[in-house]
Amino acid sequence: MKSFILDCLGAIAIVAIASLTVPFFADYRARAESGGWLAQMQDTQQLIAARALKAGTLSGAGIGIDTPQLESSVPDLLRIEDSGMIIIKGGHAGQTLLLIPALSEGRISWTCIGGPDDAVPEHCRIAMPQS
Repeated sequence: MKSFILDCLGAIAIVAIASLTVPFFADYRARAESGGWLAQMQDTQQLIAARALKAGTLSGAGIGIDTPQLESSVPDLLRIEDSGMIIIKGGHAGQTLLLIPALSEGRISWTCIGGPDDAVPEHCRIAMPQS
């Protein structure tokens, strides 16, 4: 009887530990997936930036740019807008990433906005004001 009780307590402990760690692994997996997409989009971002700098405007900078073939995990949606904005959606957590270019003083800067917060890299998270 004592062995049965110890086995049951051991099983309960394993289930409790698994229930705490599995969500953290899922968040990590989604963040890694999003980070991988961002890394693979750098060449496309550079192409958009070069076009915008040459034209002096972002208008039309994304026209005709083919979406790259992403390695490993493929998102449900990968789209390049005429303005150069890149939209990526899909993945393990249904994450969405927007890469938004801005042209100012002869330089291109990129802003990343995404969510859900636990599934995207920290620099893409939207900070919500505290109420």
